[in-house]
Amino acid sequence: MIGPKAYINTKRLKNNFLTIRKSIGDKWLMVVVKANGYGHGALNIVKALKEEPNVIFCVFTIEEALEIRNSGISNDIFIFSKMHSSWLNIAYQNNFWINVTCFEDLNEISEFYRINKGCPKIHLKFDTGMTRLGFDYKDANNVFKVLDQKKYLPIEGIYSHLSTSDEGDLSFSLKQLDKFNNILNLSKKNGIKFKYIHCSNSGALLNLPNSFFNTVRVGMLLYGVSPSSEIKINKNLKPVMSFCGPIV
Repeated sequence: MIGPKAYINTKRLKNNFLTIRKSIGDKWLMVVVKANGYGHGALNIVKALKEEPNVIFCVFTIEEALEIRNSGISNDIFIFSKMHSSWLNIAYQNNFWINVTCFEDLNEISEFYRINKGCPKIHLKFDTGMTRLGFDYKDANNVFKVLDQKKYLPIEGIYSHLSTSDEGDLSFSLKQLDKFNNILNLSKKNGIKFKYIHCSNSGALLNLPNSFFNTVRVGMLLYGVSPSSEIKINKNLKPVMSFCGPIV
């Protein structure tokens, strides 16, 4: 062995996956492979898990999505980053799911649909307290009224992100979850249905089982790493990466 090397144990990866799958039941599982699979090699991860049922791969950039699609992966791929007009056509041609987070996004994707007679499938993100991306939760009713006028748009999912679900104090996460449930209730009153509903992340998988809905996102936990020093992980989840170097 020349120099230090990182080894990826795909057997542990699959065991972690199955342990997580067992804990969430019959739900869609979004596997986060952004940042090169948290350093584990995104292609290593997706190729090991592509045959598992109800698996969706999540990335941050269009470049990450293209790398996976060009490697022969046919699974659904969701792009977390803010929607950009420069790559909308690429997303449409490659059947990527995109993130719509503001009214400007809705207007732009509507115009794209008008010109191209179609557009990428959409997940709506609402900001319930993360303050990063997303429609303000107070605007939910207005969002659904706009969507009622744009029923042609392929709205596949709705989601939010819990900012402190990996902490010992869950009071803020519970407030976020309450806001998200209120948004879902408004969507029902407006007659708008979503195939995929997701709010949980790795921290919520360990801390907030009532946040699972019908779709669950998992990132660091899949790789056998706790998202925080404040919570312990299932003893059956093992680190997927080992890092070794020669004695000198």
